[in-house]
This record gives sequence, C-alpha cells and structure tokens, in this order.
Amino acid sequence: MTTSRAHDPALHGRLVIGFDGSESSWSALEWAASEAEARGASVRVISSYFVQPVIEFGYGASGSGVDMTETAVWCLNRVRTASTTVFDGHPGVEYEVDAVRQSPAAALLAEAESADLVAVGSSGVGAIVRFLLGSVTGSLLASSPCPVVVVPAELNEPTKRIVVGTDGSDHADHAVRWAADEADRRGCELVIVHVWKYGYHLTMNGIDRADDFAPVDAELILDRAVQTARSLSGANVRGELIEGDEADSLLELSESADLLVLGARGRGGFRAMLFGSIASAAATHSSCPTVIVR
Repeated sequence: MTTSRAHDPALHGRLVIGFDGSESSWSALEWAASEAEARGASVRVISSYFVQPVIEFGYGASGSGVDMTETAVWCLNRVRTASTTVFDGHPGVEYEVDAVRQSPAAALLAEAESADLVAVGSSGVGAIVRFLLGSVTGSLLASSPCPVVVVPAELNEPTKRIVVGTDGSDHADHAVRWAADEADRRGCELVIVHVWKYGYHLTMNGIDRADDFAPVDAELILDRAVQTARSLSGANVRGELIEGDEADSLLELSESADLLVLGARGRGGFRAMLFGSIASAAATHSSCPTVIVR
C-alpha cells in the first residue's frame, strides 16, 4: 500500500510564488495556479519593490531619491493585475498577493517556512534583474526549507513523465521520495536516472582510466533508488543508467518531462559541491520546471 504526502497533515496546503513581471515569472504563476488546482492548495504571490543600495564613491548610496510609496503602489498593482489575469482561469483556487519592501530572497525564504513549494521563474527582465534573480534562486536553493520549483519561460505540452536524478546522497533520496509521491498523485511515469563516469588518474604515462568499480557502484545506486520509489508509489517506475555528463544528460531528459527533480546537494565534499552546481545549472536551463529538494 502506498501513502501519499498529498494527505499528509504536515503539509501546509499553500504554494508561494515570486513574481517580478518577467516572462518566466508569468509562466511560474500559470504553473502554480494549475498545480494548486490539482493539489487543492492556496497560492500566495509575492512581488518585491526592494531597491538595493548602490555605493557611488563620492556621492553616497544611490536610490535614496526613489519615491517608495509610488513604487509600492505600482508593484502591488502589477502583481494584482497579473494574478487576476491568471487565476480567472482557475476560479476554484484561493490566492492572495503582496508587495514587500524586502529583498526577494529574504521574503521568499520567510514565506517558505509555511509553504509546500516555492516557485520562481528561471530568468528576470534585463541583465541586472537576471543577475539579481540568479542570487534569489541561489539563496532559495541553498536555504529553502521546502522544495523550490524553477519554471522556464515556455512550458511544453504535458508528457505524463517525471524525471528524477539520483547520486545516492541523502538529498537525492529525498528527491526520489518527493518525486515518487508526485508521480503517484499525478498518475504519471517516474524515470529515475543515475549518470556516471569512469574515474581517471595520473600515471607515469599520462592520464589513464582508473580500474575501479564505477559501473557496479552506479547500478547499485540506481537499483536502491528504484526500489525506494516502488515501495512508496503505485506509479510506473523505471530506472535509466547513463554514462556521460550529468548536466547535459539531465537537460536532454528534461525536454520530454513534466518535471525534473533533483537533490540540492550530492555525496560529500567536492562531489556535493559539484552536484549542487549541476542542480543550479539544470534549474537555469531545463526545458521543464525543475524541482530542487533538500
């Protein structure tokens, strides 16, 4: 018998969305409305009018002359208009909007404490906003207490498939468990992927492939993840073992998936840092919404 987290009383029944007016944040809003409708959840839409002070040598901090009252009204009207436009197509979903004078990362992290998911778009408006959004997404991926969904500007047609990457780490195990529940709830296929490479080492004759147990280790990691998912979900679960580059392989698989699910960090030390960078790259460039689970 499977147990769905959709009925877990520990869940909050609330999604939080960061909206900045960019194309991808509109997509995040659309995705969240549909997701909330399917989950029977409410949505809180947050927009920030925080102005980052910029030190100009000899002149002090710029931005002090901005009329924050007018900015707050403009920001609130923008998020209200966007939300009304989107949620008119989902009349059964309860939602609320807010404009805050707080850094987007801090505001969303505070809201994440009582949310099941936090969603943001994969890119912002203009070069500076894209840089700021990158820092927002990075902060969320590093510190959010709930899963973070990064939504691309264009959403593909549904494929009834969820792809989850695993490397055998604790975070990857959490991702597999989350994905198993989500596949069960959606009634779709779950594909568990482990991407591996042979190790190489320096010898007197140059660089040689290490004579190690990488293929065996890879099979064991995948088998454990598949068995875990099958024990939790009634969905069709299958494993896929790929030798190659992790980021490239996951991004290719995202082209035919409804969700790409990854753990926030990998297995210990440099490997953990590397897998964290892969998760960030996937969240930025994936063809489908990417869910990062801690």
